[in-house]
Amino acid sequence: RNTSSGPYFELALAFPACQVSAEEEAMVLPCSSFIACQDQLPDCSHTYMFKSLANNVQAVQHIRAGGINAELASDFRYRRLEATADSGSSVEFLVLAPDGTEVLQGAVETSPPLAADQDAASARSAFSMGRGPGFRMQLFV
Repeated sequence: RNTSSGPYFELALAFPACQVSAEEEAMVLPCSSFIACQDQLPDCSHTYMFKSLANNVQAVQHIRAGGINAELASDFRYRRLEATADSGSSVEFLVLAPDGTEVLQGAVETSPPLAADQDAASARSAFSMGRGPGFRMQLFV
């Protein structure tokens, strides 16, 4: 039986979490980001999946079947721009909630600008080093 909903875009809003008793103080780690604290996280740490927004109905149903509060995004844009001499390659994204409220919007540069004697294809090849065009972004606020 095929349980896949096919290819889709998803914005998952998740938070690192740790349960503490009422008598314990909340834990504060001396790190600038969640990634920097990986080796200092306590054994009780887990992830609280707050919400998920996907770009197609089948994906939303599949995600909900896993017990996650998933919603259909009213707009989900994800676009990759090639590097130029003025700017590096980048990923632009926009996610709107079902009611049209902006959830996340921005752009991230994924490689440096091209050198004067470099073309986009060779820059992409050198940057990806054979890993393909996948991106994983972790945003910390």
